[in-house]
Amino acid sequence: VPAPNLVEIVAWYVALVAVAARGRRALRVVAACALVLGASAAWRAAARAWGETLTATFLDVGQGDACVVELPHGRVLVVDGGGSFDPRFDPGQQVIAPFLWRRGIRRIDLIVLSHPHPDHANGLATLVDNFDVGEVWTNGQETSQPGTVALLQAAARHHVPVRAPRPLALGGATIRPLWPFDDAGALAVDPARGENDNSLVVTVGWRGRSLLFAGDLEADGEDALVARADPALAADVVKVPHHGSKTSSTAEFVAATHPSLAVISVGERNRWGFPNPRVTARWRGAGARVMRTDSDGGVTVTIDRRGRVAAKGSL
Repeated sequence: VPAPNLVEIVAWYVALVAVAARGRRALRVVAACALVLGASAAWRAAARAWGETLTATFLDVGQGDACVVELPHGRVLVVDGGGSFDPRFDPGQQVIAPFLWRRGIRRIDLIVLSHPHPDHANGLATLVDNFDVGEVWTNGQETSQPGTVALLQAAARHHVPVRAPRPLALGGATIRPLWPFDDAGALAVDPARGENDNSLVVTVGWRGRSLLFAGDLEADGEDALVARADPALAADVVKVPHHGSKTSSTAEFVAATHPSLAVISVGERNRWGFPNPRVTARWRGAGARVMRTDSDGGVTVTIDRRGRVAAKGSL
C-alpha cells in the first residue's frame, strides 16, 4: 500500500482512539477521520495525475543499476532493474516493487533494459508479473542470460509488447534512444562489440533539462556515440556508464555530456573496486557533482516545471 503522509497517520490514530472511546460523538469523529483519509488519498491521486515534476530515483540495489523515473502526469519509466550477480537476490521483489508500491504506483508505462547482464536485468520479470506494464524495450541482442530470458517470458505471458526503441512522449516528457543504431536509424547491435558497448542508451528530457542513461558503455561504445556529434548527448544528469569502471567515462565522453550531476550506481565494497578514483575525479574535474548509491543511498533527482534541478541522497 502507499506510504501514508502525516495527515493520514494523524487521522488514522485519532480514529482508533475514537473507536476505543465509543459513543455517538466517537462515531462522528471516526466518520470525519474517514472523510479526511478519503480526501487525502484523492488529493494524492490527483496530484500524481496532474503533477508537472519529473522525479528520477536511482535505487540502491547493490552492484547493479535500477532507476525509477516518475514522469509528469503520472507516467512511469523504469530503466534497468538489476543488482548483484547472485541469482538468489531478486531486486525487483526486494527493492523496486516495494518502492513503487510505497509511492502508490500500479502501472509502469515503459521498461527499458539497457543490455542483458544480470546486474541490469534480474529484477525486471518480477515487475512485469506484478504491475500493469505498457511496453518493454531492449537492445535486441540475443542472449541466454536468465534474467533477460525471464523478462521476455513474463512479457509474453502477460501480453506486454516488446517493441523497438523509438522517440516517445510520455506525460509531456520526451524519451529518445541514442544507441545502438545504424546510419539509417535502425536498431543495430554490433556483433564485433561486447555486450556492454551494445548497451541501449536513452535520454529523458523535461523542461529543457535532460537525463542520460548510458548503460554499461565502455570506451569503444562511448567513442562511437561521441563520433555521431549528437547534441542530445549533452545532459544535466548522467548515469555514469559501467558503474564508474576505468574502462569507461573517457575524457571525450565526459566533455561531450558535461553534466552538472553524475550518478554512479555501485555496490558497497564491490570486488571490482568500482568506481575508479580517476573516473570520479574526471567527472568532478568537468564540473559535475558526483553522487554514489554505495555512499549516498538511493539518489533522487527532481526537475520541476520551471526546469530547476535538485538532487539528494537517502543516507
